Amino acid sequence: MVDILFLVEREELAVSIAQFLVFDLDDTLLDTSDVYYLARKRFLDIMTEAGFEESKTLEVFEEIDAELIRVMKHSPARYGESMKLTYGKLAKSDGKSLSNDTLSRIEACGEMVPNGIPNIIDGARNLLDWSVRNYTVGLFTRGENWLQSRKVEASGLAKYFTHFEVVKEKNADVLGKFIKKSGFDPSNTWI
Repeated sequence: MVDILFLVEREELAVSIAQFLVFDLDDTLLDTSDVYYLARKRFLDIMTEAGFEESKTLEVFEEIDAELIRVMKHSPARYGESMKLTYGKLAKSDGKSLSNDTLSRIEACGEMVPNGIPNIIDGARNLLDWSVRNYTVGLFTRGENWLQSRKVEASGLAKYFTHFEVVKEKNADVLGKFIKKSGFDPSNTWI
């Protein structure tokens, strides 16, 4: 019990010296995994309807998507491209011709990722309500500006952030610049 009390006291001390709280967006405040899951599930259903085995489709999709992550990073177009490439590869290996209808349906699955608005994670609004009453709050997230900005606006979270930046890659140097540009010292910032 003494150890837990000591940790709570240390946390309260650390929070009391923080002036700036910085949040990430995806899978911290918004549950993006659900958008990806629904797109992938729909894609697998389409592929099964087209006569492809679900487990083989998923295996090929995961291989292709892992490779495209290296090339396209976390571009919202990547998931749809992985789906189309999977369809093409499996159709070729099975000696099937590509169906324009199936391809159109797969492209629609790929659009679910950039067009979907993720759900807010339970407790995120309460945490942000508390945070803005006590601190200056910033959002520092990786992705494409148009998509991240749209998600923040559509979710109603924009009102919480006095500082907001979308970056292509996150690292300590880029984060430090964001904190300083926001007018704070990293030693007084919680992330």
